[in-house]
Amino acid sequence: MILATCRIDRDRLADMAALRAAHIQHVLDNRDVIHTGGLTTTQSIPTAIVLLLDVATRQAAETLVAADPYSTLYSDVELTDFTLRIPEPEPGSLEHLRDAAAREQRAP
Repeated sequence: MILATCRIDRDRLADMAALRAAHIQHVLDNRDVIHTGGLTTTQSIPTAIVLLLDVATRQAAETLVAADPYSTLYSDVELTDFTLRIPEPEPGSLEHLRDAAAREQRAP
């Protein structure tokens, strides 16, 4: 998975409303790979779009982000590898991680 943090250029905020319908359509068209997403704000002012993308490659994440109509608003995009822990990708995976950590702690 890739975590995409797309920082919004404050000077472009006025353009956001005009692009909103097209952005939402982009999200709908790609909801099979957009695991989750949302907006960060400071004092109710949008500062970034954050997306958790279930894609195989960084290139796929770059392509998806660049195709978003909101991409014209971004001053910066940071792509980071992400390992999902919560919600558990499989039942019992947190217990498995805990048990493995406990074994490592006991190892000489």
